[in-house]
Amino acid sequence: MQLPPIPWSTIGRGLSRIRAWRRRPVLTISFEANKTYDVRAVIDFGGALGRFCHFIVTNTGKDAARNSRARLMNVEILSPHGEPVAAPGFVAPRELKWANEPDFGPRDIEPEVPRRVDLCYAVNGHQGLWFFAGPASVGVQTVFPPGKYRVRVRVDAQNARHVEASFDVSYDGRWSTVSVNPRAS
Repeated sequence: MQLPPIPWSTIGRGLSRIRAWRRRPVLTISFEANKTYDVRAVIDFGGALGRFCHFIVTNTGKDAARNSRARLMNVEILSPHGEPVAAPGFVAPRELKWANEPDFGPRDIEPEVPRRVDLCYAVNGHQGLWFFAGPASVGVQTVFPPGKYRVRVRVDAQNARHVEASFDVSYDGRWSTVSVNPRAS
């Protein structure tokens, strides 16, 4: 009795898929208080000091996450009782900017190299909480008055599954007190 030939090409393709799966990028969103806040001069406001808030994206896989984008998916105003209400005028999704980058374009995230995403900022002498949302049409709100907000962000890549996280943002009108707190998943 003769055994059928071994389909080596099929086995090779299967092994390649397993290898690719093991090496795939895996995105995570985290919050680290010591890396979240920056204070620096804001050129658009004549050099006034601004407090910038960030969240951290890390690729825990073995391959780079290609063409990664961060997006602001939702902004809700928190009532005095903590109930979220949709923010009028906010249209999602809005592109967020990678920290220390000149534009809103996608970026590759190398394995185990944390990347900060600019979420929001407040400026000394100006009432408003600005979200680092990409260019918006007329009437799309990206500047909010003092208050408490719940925001949902999403990070995706060409070769990785997307990941989402929610944060509560508090802004009492004083530029130096804007704060971000992660929500439990």
